[in-house]
Amino acid sequence: MGSRPEIDEAALRQGALAILVEAGTFQECEHHPGSLIQGTCDLAAAFTLANAQLAKETFGPAKLETRVALMNAIKKAYRENLFFDRCERCHNPQP
Repeated sequence: MGSRPEIDEAALRQGALAILVEAGTFQECEHHPGSLIQGTCDLAAAFTLANAQLAKETFGPAKLETRVALMNAIKKAYRENLFFDRCERCHNPQP
């Protein structure tokens, strides 16, 4: 039997965050790239966008393993960033 290629966890996380921002679920701070804040908080919109990208193969191959891994990465990134209603770097500047 052939071996299945490993799914790159770092790429999945980056892809999940990009999808969450593109879907409007989260927003990126205009002053601090990479700092996410709440957008619409619409997780369904992110899943819809992810499925559309997988169907067009703009994210990666439309294989079941990729789809499941991406959806799980989106859920995890959503849970990890949902409570940020403001950019902490803007509100707590470092001296």
